Amino acid sequence: MTYCYCESCRRWLGAPGHAGCLFPTKNVQIEKGVDLLVTFKRTESSGSDPQFCKTCETAVFNNHPNIRKTDIPAVSIPD
Repeated sequence: MTYCYCESCRRWLGAPGHAGCLFPTKNVQIEKGVDLLVTFKRTESSGSDPQFCKTCETAVFNNHPNIRKTDIPAVSIPD
């Protein structure tokens, strides 16, 4: 579990902070709705590629290619 209050995370989620889980990207698989995802490609040096639902604009996950991890908001992970 990670907690972050940086400007990037606050903007990504539109919230004062972020609680999420980092998983190895190779272990993250989208089972349905992949056609609804939109990537916000930042600069190459930003180190992250946030993904949103193009229908409701909810933040779904954030890829961090530099560290080969995917950040999923904790609230999005089912019990």
